[in-house]
Amino acid sequence: FSVTDGEYAIFVYDGAGAYTSSLSIGDVVEIVGERGAYRGLNQVTNLVSLTALSGETFPDLPVLDGNTMDLSGDLSHLQGHYFTFTGVSMTAVTNPSYDNLQFTFTIGTQTFTVFYDSRLANSEAAAAHLYDYDTDTSQFAEGAVVNLTLVLGWRDDVQFRYQSEDDVQLKPEAGPDVFISEYIEGSSNNKALELYNPTSEAIDLTGYMINYYNNGATDSSGTKKSYDLSGIVLPAGGTYTIVTDSFAGTGTYDEVQAYNDSDSVVFFNGDDTITLTKNGEIIDIIGVLGEDPWTLDGAEVAWAEHTYVRKSGTTSGSTVWDPTEWDEYEQNDFSHLGTHTA
Repeated sequence: FSVTDGEYAIFVYDGAGAYTSSLSIGDVVEIVGERGAYRGLNQVTNLVSLTALSGETFPDLPVLDGNTMDLSGDLSHLQGHYFTFTGVSMTAVTNPSYDNLQFTFTIGTQTFTVFYDSRLANSEAAAAHLYDYDTDTSQFAEGAVVNLTLVLGWRDDVQFRYQSEDDVQLKPEAGPDVFISEYIEGSSNNKALELYNPTSEAIDLTGYMINYYNNGATDSSGTKKSYDLSGIVLPAGGTYTIVTDSFAGTGTYDEVQAYNDSDSVVFFNGDDTITLTKNGEIIDIIGVLGEDPWTLDGAEVAWAEHTYVRKSGTTSGSTVWDPTEWDEYEQNDFSHLGTHTA
C-alpha cells in the first residue's frame, strides 16, 4: 500500500499482510519500518509496527490531476501518489498473462497504460465490470470514455495501477451544453468566436473558460491565454460573441478584446488551438492541442481565412476536433455572427 503526508508519498511492503488487512484508504497511521527499494520501487519494508491513529484527522487526500500533466516524462518521483483522469478514451484491454489486465488509454495526444494485478483478493470479481475472463473480451467498447482514479505504482517500471471496481467508471453521457458555434479567421485582425446555449434554460457560465494556445502550446509549455466567463448568464438559445478591437463587422458584440489583453483569446491565425472548458474539463475544442500545424489522419489541416459555423443538429461540443461538424464560408463572412440555430 502507499502512504502520503500530503506532499510526498511512498509504498509500504507488508509481505504477509499482517497489517494491511485492517487498513482502509484515508486512515491516518504511524509506521515503523526500514527504508528500502525493490527493482527501482522506493518503499518501506520490514515493518516493526503500524498503528492507526484513532481520532486523528488528515486533510483531504491529495489527488493529482492527470489531465493536466505531461505523462511522457519521468514520473518516478510521483510513485505512490493518487491521480484522477476525467474523460479519457479506452483504446485497448489485454490479458497478457496470469489473468493480469493491461489497459491502454488516450487523453489528447498522450497515451498511457494501467495495470491490474490478478493477485489482488477476489480478483476476477473486482475486474468483472471491465473484463470477461470466460470470453477474453473487454466489457467496454473500444473508444469508451471513462473517468479514472489510480495510484502510480511500479511493475518493472512506473505504471498506473488499477485496484478496485471504483477506479474505472464509464463517464456519463453529457447532455446538451454550451459549445463554440462560430469561428471567424478573416483578413487582418477580423477574428471572432461565438458561443451558443442550445438548451431551453439560461446557463450561468461561472466555471466556464475559453482557452487560446499559440502555435502548438500546451498547458505546460508555450503561450496560453484564458478568458474567464464567470458571472455571465447565457440565455436559452442565446449567443455570446467575442471579437477583436479592429473587427470590421457592424453588429453589437458582447466582448471586444485587444491583442495585448492578458485574457484575449481571439487573435488566432488558423493554427492556434481553442478550447472551451467547464470546471477545468474540456467540453469543446477547435484544433489539436500541442500541434502546429494541426494534423488529422496524417494530413496537415489549417482553418485560416474562412468563417466556420457549427452545423444544425449539434447540441454539445466535442472533446476531439471534428471539422465535419462545421460548415465553411468565405473569408470575412460575418453574416451569421450573433445568431445560431441548433
